[in-house]
Amino acid sequence: MYTLPSKQTSFDSTKKIILGVLVLILLAILSSCENNHVEEALPAGAVNPCDTAVVKFNSDIVPILTAKCATTGCHDGSNDPELTANMFANLQTSIGSGTFKTKVLDERSMPESGSTPLTSAEYLKIKCWYENGHSDN
Repeated sequence: MYTLPSKQTSFDSTKKIILGVLVLILLAILSSCENNHVEEALPAGAVNPCDTAVVKFNSDIVPILTAKCATTGCHDGSNDPELTANMFANLQTSIGSGTFKTKVLDERSMPESGSTPLTSAEYLKIKCWYENGHSDN
């Protein structure tokens, strides 16, 4: 003869099911978290330029942009901003719109693929200059 389970047994089973579902939801939430912030590591023995000196536009940033960005087919007058003349003034539109930060610092999509990418030290100099007010000094 079959007997009905007691209310206590049914209640305990329900608690176990609810607890199991909550654990699965928690695991799903935790496993979906990721860190999308990519911080470029300095090469071994390198000194972070932001720790020891203020990065200067004319002496530190211009040579990087000239070598990596103001090149044939890139920002040589064929693409905006044009960087071969009046570099600082021509950067202001992309800095003001957020394009510079997005493409150079966040996405790291500049220089474009096929070009020589920024080294870790170059990236950090540009990042330091930008985050410290990106002035024309």
